[in-house]
Amino acid sequence: MTRRIVDSPKLPRPFAQYSNAVEAGGFLFTTGHVGLDPKTGKLAKGIQAQTEATLDTIHILLKAAGMTLEDVVCVNVYLANYRDFRKMDAVYKEYFPKDPPARTCVRATTMKGMLIEINVIAHRSS
Repeated sequence: MTRRIVDSPKLPRPFAQYSNAVEAGGFLFTTGHVGLDPKTGKLAKGIQAQTEATLDTIHILLKAAGMTLEDVVCVNVYLANYRDFRKMDAVYKEYFPKDPPARTCVRATTMKGMLIEINVIAHRSS
């Protein structure tokens, strides 16, 4: 199986030994992305802004792979505080308004100041 690293010059370089996304077998697997504003590289303030920044980053990677949000089949959401679920979900609905992908959402320990981390699996449409 061929695998291809997917990245975009619109995103900051990974700070450790990982790829932003890998495509293999028609699937795209993203790493866990956090609430860094893709335009500034700075951490967005608040759960809604961090959710938006994270999903914007994922959208940029999908575009780089020639995919869209409609190609996403599975989403994993990690929240620092589960009380933020409703606010996160309100933003999430804007990105996946119809026929949303499968999703897991759990509370997790995140790096300082980071309120959310999201990774997705997408499948290339035929």
